Amino acid sequence: MKYRPEIDGLRAISVIPVIFFHAGFISFEGGFVGVDVFFVISGFLITKLITTDIDANRFTFGDFYERRARRILPAIIFVTSTCLPLAWFLMLPGQLQVFFGSVFANSIFLSNFFFLTQIEYFQPDAHLQPLMHTWSLSIEEQYYLLFPALISVIWKRSKWSSLVLISALTSVGIYFAYNGITGDPAKNYFHSLSRFWEIGMGSCAALFSTLKDPRPNKVFTTMGLVCIFFSIFYFDKLTPYPSLYTLIPCIGATLVLLFGSASSGPGRVLSLPPLVGMGLISYSAYLWHQPLFAFARLSSLNDLGPITSMVLSLLSIVLAYFTWRYVENPFRRKPKRLIQKRSKLIFCALGISSIFAVSGLFGYFLEGFPERIQNGTALGTLETRLSPNYGLSSECAAIDVKSDACQTSSSFEVVVWGDSYAMHLVNGILAQYPDAKLIQRTLPGCAPLKNLAFLTSQLPVEYAQTCNDFNSLVIQELEDAQRSLKVIISSEFALDEKVLWNTYGRRIPPEKRIEALKVEIRTIIGQLTALGHTVSLVSPPPEAGYDLGQCLSKAKRYRQPLAACDFRRDKITNTSIFDVLDGLEKDVNIIRLDDEFCEQDVCKVSYDDVFLYRDKGHLSLEGSTYLGKVLLGFAKAELD
Repeated sequence: MKYRPEIDGLRAISVIPVIFFHAGFISFEGGFVGVDVFFVISGFLITKLITTDIDANRFTFGDFYERRARRILPAIIFVTSTCLPLAWFLMLPGQLQVFFGSVFANSIFLSNFFFLTQIEYFQPDAHLQPLMHTWSLSIEEQYYLLFPALISVIWKRSKWSSLVLISALTSVGIYFAYNGITGDPAKNYFHSLSRFWEIGMGSCAALFSTLKDPRPNKVFTTMGLVCIFFSIFYFDKLTPYPSLYTLIPCIGATLVLLFGSASSGPGRVLSLPPLVGMGLISYSAYLWHQPLFAFARLSSLNDLGPITSMVLSLLSIVLAYFTWRYVENPFRRKPKRLIQKRSKLIFCALGISSIFAVSGLFGYFLEGFPERIQNGTALGTLETRLSPNYGLSSECAAIDVKSDACQTSSSFEVVVWGDSYAMHLVNGILAQYPDAKLIQRTLPGCAPLKNLAFLTSQLPVEYAQTCNDFNSLVIQELEDAQRSLKVIISSEFALDEKVLWNTYGRRIPPEKRIEALKVEIRTIIGQLTALGHTVSLVSPPPEAGYDLGQCLSKAKRYRQPLAACDFRRDKITNTSIFDVLDGLEKDVNIIRLDDEFCEQDVCKVSYDDVFLYRDKGHLSLEGSTYLGKVLLGFAKAELD
């Protein structure tokens, strides 16, 4: 296959946004689409190589997988080996357990399925996992376990039939991406069947270009780059993904691959030496950037600033160059004398992968070694302080509103209703009023609203109906109570992080969300008041945009003052909900936790060695209890 420098330039255009996305640069909120462009490029190049070898009667599975091993394994083994000691010293047991699990899963190219069960790609804890990005490598290798066998059978028999078949399979994959595989979009993000079609698009482009040899076309190449850049700068974490939106960067990459040329137009720009050089080291840059950001976040009390993020981005490129030159290249050429025979190379690769697999399983099943001591602090005990706060019981995070575990008395007088931000209030209420006759009606992600629902982009609009059904059951229970109750409602009301839907399955435009939420809150409280209930709305705690619970745990481990995690009031990131509450205080009894937590210009994250937070916004168990016992304005306003 003739070398095309513009493809290396396209690689550079793909990897730089991915790096900047994980760095946290706001302008690159859609940078994750670089992975989709990588998939298309990979499918194009590998298909070209396979069909060329088949046509020349030199294709063998042994040669193919030997080349893949020499291309993929040395760099990933080197990077993973570097990560192991850093993970041991910087990660809490739960984090280390997931890391060891990812080491095992990546060694057998199943890390996408492992992360599918562990994390959500757009959540903060995902960015603390050094090998989180290997999910895409696993999908590629799974594709190349299946594709060579398929194409080797049909290509020689009928080349056009090969294109038709791969195109049909790719179309099925697009359908899966649109409709989902598991019913949980957060899992679909990592699922192979939601992603194979992207590599398949590259394969289709390769097969088509072999059969028709399309001429270079500046207009189509420009359109392709516009699609890619549009996705990078327009998409964000609220964009449903993978979905039909994913077609935009994939079609863009396909157009560049089919119609780009280094001799003219946009292809000439892509062939500029800086872009080509970046493309050559793109694989190593992709491998290095995530561990660098993850370990920097694990070692820093606060979130990374723009200067630190840029330095780490540049460092990933520097490390990529040396890895490309001294690790990738020596193995991509013919193996050295020591491992000249293919069997020895494969044996070495399998041996190292087996060591990683065994160590990964060992660390995972030992739960990340919770007995570790760091600076006199037992890490297992420290992590317990950040445990999920379910209120009365973990059973209260389900749609079953009649669970006995979710009440302190059958003749209840107090109802706590809302999402996980209502759950975390329960311990504080009971700390102030141990004898409170209370029931908990909570479902994660479901704000106590009747006609609106907040959803992440990874949840289908159908989940809004789940929330509406749950809230209807709660309202019905309150209507049937036949007595006056004290109802405490609370939610994250994540106007800046989630999509707001109405009961008709329509997305509320960003400019109308605040007013729509005000109307809905007034409506729901008016309905409850008309039933004779006393209603209080508790705001979420103020947030700083990063994991405050992790900050506290790191301060404890590194013997830093907990006050180092406090933040200025003007740095609060969830200000939208407080703006909503400012317009409702005349109509609703509101308890604002920003007023409880923030003294003048500083918002406290801890009091008297008590962790108030367990993550970026939820109260810890001890924080909720402290809030009820000491910050008296919290519970008394609700129950007196």
